[in-house]
Amino acid sequence: MPRYDWDEFLRAYQAAHLVAGLVPRTANAARLGRPGRVNLTWSSVLENVVATLRPQHGYSITHMPNDRGSVVLCAFEHPADADRLAELTRAVDDPRSVGAWAELGWASRRCFLFDRHARRELVDHMRGVEPD
Repeated sequence: MPRYDWDEFLRAYQAAHLVAGLVPRTANAARLGRPGRVNLTWSSVLENVVATLRPQHGYSITHMPNDRGSVVLCAFEHPADADRLAELTRAVDDPRSVGAWAELGWASRRCFLFDRHARRELVDHMRGVEPD
């Protein structure tokens, strides 16, 4: 199903399902020592993982800095699509960890620690998925 621009998605789906990957500041620094490219790299991993899950409905992905590092936000129109990512990442319901994004009126909110170990597991998952 289509991937939307973040702002367009939020306008269209005001009660979407959020799965957030919390990237610690130490993981950012360890991954690429260059500012500006770190979040793109982490969000690219989740973009590719979501593509392997083949969402059946609309979704969007963005990344934002926060006081502890950054957060990669994945929003889904349909709960089943969010559930697949949440299961794969072992995301839990903890709206406090999402920060300001917790206040948007999500239908569901889950988050996971997106550190180097989690990234490696997700990359391994992608390697095991047959392409379309």
